[in-house]
Amino acid sequence: MTKNNRPRQTLKERVRRLYNDNNLCQIAFDALEDDIEVQTLLEDSNRMAIDRMGYSDHGHTHSLIVSMNGTKLLKMLSEGIQPSVVQEGTGTLEDAELIVLLGCYMHDIGMVVARYNHDIFTVMLINPILTKILEKVYPGDLKKQVHIRTHILHAIYCHDIAAVPLTVEAGVVGIADALDMTKGRARIPF
Repeated sequence: MTKNNRPRQTLKERVRRLYNDNNLCQIAFDALEDDIEVQTLLEDSNRMAIDRMGYSDHGHTHSLIVSMNGTKLLKMLSEGIQPSVVQEGTGTLEDAELIVLLGCYMHDIGMVVARYNHDIFTVMLINPILTKILEKVYPGDLKKQVHIRTHILHAIYCHDIAAVPLTVEAGVVGIADALDMTKGRARIPF
């Protein structure tokens, strides 16, 4: 219990609450959390990172923390900076939040293959998953699905050191990931 006699919220509940005003993100977040393939990939990412390589958390908890960081950061930035999808006329602020959510949540799934080039492996592994999720978020709007998917893939590819992020959303995903490097990653020791 917290000091106000309310039960303490889980990390998942805290992240989900960030999307109370964004139906697109609610649909996507619930789809991610319920998708056995996504959850198994996150579990295996952790197995590779922690058990085999002696690295820190790269699984579900890290995905939730990075998603929370990214969403909060985008909300703060959007008070003065327009996300790229808004600037380019291919999406709204809600779409930008969705790009950040999906990019943050799945950015390390390629760790199931290897640490080196995990950004490339992630892009390859999540493409069919993104198709499945974006069909739920934008039913019948293939053009929107493609626009959003390309932004997410760019954000994931740029989240580490592979390339310079060329969109606001991609920059947010990279920063959100880095923020978990300095705070909280010690919960699983190297």
